[in-house]
Amino acid sequence: RMLGLTNDSDSFGLDLGGAGAAGGGDLGTTLAPYLDVLVDFRESVRQLAFQHKNSDLAKTLLQQCDDLRDDKLVDVGVALEDRPGDQKALWKLSSPDELRKEVEERKEKAREAAMRKLEGKVARIQKDVDAAREFLTLKSPFQPDEFGSFDTETGLPLTTKDGEALGKGPTKKAGKRLAAFDKKRADFLKKKVPGDGEKTEENVVDYLQALEAELEETKKVLNEQQGNGANLKSG
Repeated sequence: RMLGLTNDSDSFGLDLGGAGAAGGGDLGTTLAPYLDVLVDFRESVRQLAFQHKNSDLAKTLLQQCDDLRDDKLVDVGVALEDRPGDQKALWKLSSPDELRKEVEERKEKAREAAMRKLEGKVARIQKDVDAAREFLTLKSPFQPDEFGSFDTETGLPLTTKDGEALGKGPTKKAGKRLAAFDKKRADFLKKKVPGDGEKTEENVVDYLQALEAELEETKKVLNEQQGNGANLKSG
């Protein structure tokens, strides 16, 4: 036999599974000082871990705090709700079965939110990959068979595809297209490609390779999470 919080009426301790559990009642009043101490201690551990959140120890401590909230306390009929900022976590007494259902629903929502975040990240990286590939492969805004000849210095078309001299209007229109194309490439180099100073195609190639590696890794994580979600639902 164990002394402590229990759902077993044949054990010594405070019975959390009785009639007072769902609504709190006198049992809640009795447990309040002990649960308040536990909640305060857990919050102290969490805040300390948040100050060093990139360390392995902090990650372990935060996971243990989550396990306490989502597993151990739930099993004895105690619901714990973390709140943002400096607000103290709230607790209540309820049926363990009801709490387990709430926890699973919360975890499922968190999994869905995490997958949406990863899907968004995949889309953003893919967009950058496509832009880098376009930069490396598309050297002109004009199609090869769109005009007959081009100025080798400016890149502007000189003649139509039939060999006739390009008129003033079409030349002006082509000039605007070329200017917009050049601006887009310059903005891409400035805003997307890492590094200082003048950037070359070699910098773009390195940037593209890094993006492709990040894209592959992010897709791998997303596929793993999707697989885990499917397994949980089938189980």
